[in-house]
Amino acid sequence: MKIGRNEPCWCKSGKKYKKCHEDRDKQKRITVQDVIDETKKATERVCLHPEANENVCNEIIRAHSIQRAAILQKISRNQHVYSFGAKIGAMIKTGRIEPKLIGINKASTFTGFCNYHDTEVFKPIEASSIDINNEHIFLTAYRSLCKELFAKKYQSNMIPLTKQGDKGIRVEDQIAFQSFIENYKSGVEAGLNDLLESKKIYDSYLLSKNYGDVIYYVIETGEISDIVVSGRIHVEMDFNGNELQTSEERLDYSKTLDEISFSMLMRNSNGLIIFSCLKNEKKSIEFLKSIDTINDADLPNSIVRFSFEYFENAFMSPNWWEGLSAKNKEAIIERMNDSIVFTKRSNNALKDDGNNYVSWKILNRHKNF
Repeated sequence: MKIGRNEPCWCKSGKKYKKCHEDRDKQKRITVQDVIDETKKATERVCLHPEANENVCNEIIRAHSIQRAAILQKISRNQHVYSFGAKIGAMIKTGRIEPKLIGINKASTFTGFCNYHDTEVFKPIEASSIDINNEHIFLTAYRSLCKELFAKKYQSNMIPLTKQGDKGIRVEDQIAFQSFIENYKSGVEAGLNDLLESKKIYDSYLLSKNYGDVIYYVIETGEISDIVVSGRIHVEMDFNGNELQTSEERLDYSKTLDEISFSMLMRNSNGLIIFSCLKNEKKSIEFLKSIDTINDADLPNSIVRFSFEYFENAFMSPNWWEGLSAKNKEAIIERMNDSIVFTKRSNNALKDDGNNYVSWKILNRHKNF
């Protein structure tokens, strides 16, 4: 490839070639410390409440996206749980991530609320047990949405460093890398726009306290689950492998896709597995209906497969994780790593993989549709 030093760089950065990719194959690779330094800059400290203002929001805290005082304490050992987390350094070093122990005070936290709004908004589901009603289900979904929005903003802020990941590699590999990153950037920007639009809708429900449009499917288990999850995804396929939103639809960033909020929490001594959406999200409701087709014996392992197929914001009991067979551990690690490197997901991804991860007892199923 022959490019004049003063011509625009081929990577479409807007910079001159001499200021961008000239001799990049001879430059030093980015280091783990580079990532750590950029992470600090990319992590925002902001209150995401729709009525946030400087008079009230004077103390931004590490807010939890799950029940900090309740379930994390229950599943922890010596105040620690296992997490895959955003281990970018591990990906750079070894090419894959594996779960590591972290303190529960760091588990699932994000600097996305001030102390006042975090306390006031989520008081109904923090000060006492979660009830299976529209308000409490909405609040778990709103918290998940805010955490996902915060994480997506972080991803967007990290893209400039990510684009430097082709330092020290061959020119032909740089071209392939930059093409991949451009697609990744488009996906992140589209996802961020979707989340911002969703938050406008959810903010209006929050302020009006009108939760009548919330649709939910809640599974109650006889024991607290060994896994704690909170997140939000676009639905792709249901539990039976039926495609709900095509790959063409998912890659058309002008379209708004139906979404599901998902949390694994607790009520008293029982576990709660919560799926929710809004009543106009027809594909999401189809997904919820597919849960009814799974019998009680198979449902717990279906939930585990779903959790690690989609959600990085997952935390595991040390006793449970360490008690798994090597085969079951590797199956979970592979699922998590495939999702991080954007491996194309099969429509059968949620179907039985032959592994028995848990044996939770299903007590009840609650739905409002």
